[in-house]
Amino acid sequence: MQNNIIQRIELLKNRAQGFFLYYCKHSSFNFNLIHLFMGSSLGRFVIGFIMFVGGLYLMLNSIRVDIAGMGGLFSGGKHALYQFGGYGVTSGSIIIVLMLGIGVLFFDARKPLGWLLCTGSIVALIFGVIMNTHFSLQQMSAFDLIVIIVLLCGGLGLLLSSFIQRSI
Repeated sequence: MQNNIIQRIELLKNRAQGFFLYYCKHSSFNFNLIHLFMGSSLGRFVIGFIMFVGGLYLMLNSIRVDIAGMGGLFSGGKHALYQFGGYGVTSGSIIIVLMLGIGVLFFDARKPLGWLLCTGSIVALIFGVIMNTHFSLQQMSAFDLIVIIVLLCGGLGLLLSSFIQRSI
């Protein structure tokens, strides 16, 4: 009985292959379009690019960005940009140094102290904001995450494979 089932499955498989080949030869649909998009490097590049950009959009759309509170001058180090020896350096104290540097620059622009205070405080503010930035993924289902990963990785794979020379 089991051989009979296997024979019927093989018969159905052969009929399906024959029907597909007959349909390919006699249909008005041009199957060269499939070959154009998946067989050529241009088609792989276009499909990979669309998949990668779609996955990148979905990934970036699901990331939540939080910036920790950066307190003023007298926040007591509770919301400090930096911690030095238990004392917090807040954004307000860095802005006071920036104001001093701007004052020195307006008094005499040739003094290196003014340039040092201005550039140092601007760099400290930028790094403080970057250090207090937190990224997290929003809550999503496993299916959503798998779709994003397949689009990103599959699109990148197709993009990179389009640069490989293939012999057809």
